[in-house]
Amino acid sequence: MTAHSAPSLGERPTPKAGAASRAEDNRRRPVIVDTDPGIDDVAALVPLLFDDTVDVKLIATVSGNVDVRRTTANTLGLLEFLGLDIPVVKGSEAPLRRPAVYAPQVHGESGIGGVALPAPDPSRLVNGDVVEAYRDVLERSAEPVDVIAIGPLTNLGALFGAYPQAAERIGRITLMGGSFGPKYSWACDFNIAVDPEAARIVFGAGVPIDMIGVEIGRKTVLDADDLAALAGSGPVGGLIARMLESYHDDAVTAKPGVQLYDPATVLFYLQPELYVAAEARVDIVPQPYPSLHTITEVRFMDVPVSERTVRVPIDVDVYRFRDAYLERVARVDRILAARR
Repeated sequence: MTAHSAPSLGERPTPKAGAASRAEDNRRRPVIVDTDPGIDDVAALVPLLFDDTVDVKLIATVSGNVDVRRTTANTLGLLEFLGLDIPVVKGSEAPLRRPAVYAPQVHGESGIGGVALPAPDPSRLVNGDVVEAYRDVLERSAEPVDVIAIGPLTNLGALFGAYPQAAERIGRITLMGGSFGPKYSWACDFNIAVDPEAARIVFGAGVPIDMIGVEIGRKTVLDADDLAALAGSGPVGGLIARMLESYHDDAVTAKPGVQLYDPATVLFYLQPELYVAAEARVDIVPQPYPSLHTITEVRFMDVPVSERTVRVPIDVDVYRFRDAYLERVARVDRILAARR
């Protein structure tokens, strides 16, 4: 992954257009979540699903950290644990043009570090395939729908391939993946590396994109004290803390603390003011299979402004991020405690 002329200082993004007016009239942003749970996916989904400004219309699962059967079961189990009723569609079983690659060495064979979730409720599953489920949500919505993608981009690649008009009905795609810094190994950019062909389609679809790269995930760290605070907030925080304690990524364990790639992506969507971002052009350069060293070419300065259609966070206030994340999880525990 390479970058060209990364600026020394970007701009702190303002909240999404219309956020203030939505808060005033109690409207919420319609969202589809695309995910492959995955320990940090669970850690990201919890604050997102309880945010008052977001209306999650659909959760689409995808092959990634583990196979799609497990990512779907994990998603359904989490919804059961949280007492939420959100439609789920089982997504793509493998990348568009490559065999599936999983990461059990990071997330465990189950995808959630061996932590037990309630039995999945299949009644939440949407009939039909993932492209039709996306299309149904997009066509029914009276306004553009945002997509938060924290797994491989296979489902979105398939969507744009079968239904190019989807680009006109999606407001933004906020995704975890890529890098704007020096070259990294594939393990640091799993989401794009395992299906670069899908990523190339998504980045070329003409939809505004927020790309939260590995550099940001490596800064958003919870240490042992933070995990203890999570565990002390209640059952939800305890669940996340136990999962994070079993997170075994070499890139994670090389530094103190647990790095929150997917939660950093969700919080960029919810609280962009915590970040400094710059507009860039991003090109995906797949390497021939079986190589997983996909290049994410990020250009901030040497291309016309009209081509800089991707917003790339280049820094984050790590202390405010940590406090915001811990408070959001604690809030979920308070909400669920009040319901019991």
